[in-house]
Amino acid sequence: MNKTDNFNLNLSLSVKVVILILLIICILNGSKISDFIYSLNTEGFSEFEGMRTYISVQIILSILSILDALLIAVDYYKISKTS
Repeated sequence: MNKTDNFNLNLSLSVKVVILILLIICILNGSKISDFIYSLNTEGFSEFEGMRTYISVQIILSILSILDALLIAVDYYKISKTS
């Protein structure tokens, strides 16, 4: 591989790591998300709908984190293979 391809792989890996960090921050700040969701209770949402929404958001963020980690592993494998 030439230097441009290696740079593109490094850039892609860096972007994916930043996305993973942001997803993990969102997952760990679930209390802030739940406060926002439960504030919607005053606007007509039931508590069950709020809990269901919170769980759905956490599951989606977790799945995205896992997929992003797998993409990072693939990029790391490509970089280590070229070195």
